[in-house]
Amino acid sequence: KHLPPPIPFFAVLSILGMAWQLLAAVLLVAAVGGDLARCQGPNGPQACEDYTHVGSLVEAKTSGESFVEVVHAWLPLQYLEEPEGGAEGCDFEFQQWVKKARPFLIGENGTFEDHQALLPVQNKIMANYEEVASQCPVAWLVALLLKIRSNLRHNIQGMPCARVHSAGCLRDARGYWQIYAETRLASAAKSAGKHEEVRETIKKGEERVLDEFRQIFVHPHALDL
Repeated sequence: KHLPPPIPFFAVLSILGMAWQLLAAVLLVAAVGGDLARCQGPNGPQACEDYTHVGSLVEAKTSGESFVEVVHAWLPLQYLEEPEGGAEGCDFEFQQWVKKARPFLIGENGTFEDHQALLPVQNKIMANYEEVASQCPVAWLVALLLKIRSNLRHNIQGMPCARVHSAGCLRDARGYWQIYAETRLASAAKSAGKHEEVRETIKKGEERVLDEFRQIFVHPHALDL
């Protein structure tokens, strides 16, 4: 019997290379498809978006550049006084909410149930941010700090943020941080007031957010966003 001619060595390498490329493509589609399936828009499951409008407020940067950006926004905030008027000018609902949110910013995480209880008012603030920012800036600032922390946790866990994939959570967090810094500068009291608890809540929250950004961006495996 005549044996078939051997397959050339380079042809074997070519076939193996094509097989590896096909396998990589399948794995990529599966990974992306899994992420897409988990995103939730206002009308239900949807394809994940790269980032929201807030994420468009910052540019794509490397991890190192992003951390420099975060620190640069934080530096002018270090010695500011509390927001003008503290929480005195706020609706009673927002005053109580700020007090309940305090443990999540000063280092006492609280329970899952405690955090869930904050969400209705937090979502109300986020949806009416212009009005809240002018009437009760401290509530808007606390809501921003909680939102940034939530986005950072979702990024670390590889989870999406509603309609944005996990990498976009980090991009959006950078955008929210810029909004926070601008609001903080604009709303700070001109001189020391009597609202030490509010000042401590804000300061501790800023430090905690900064540390969480550092853990992501300074980590050797942080994503370049």
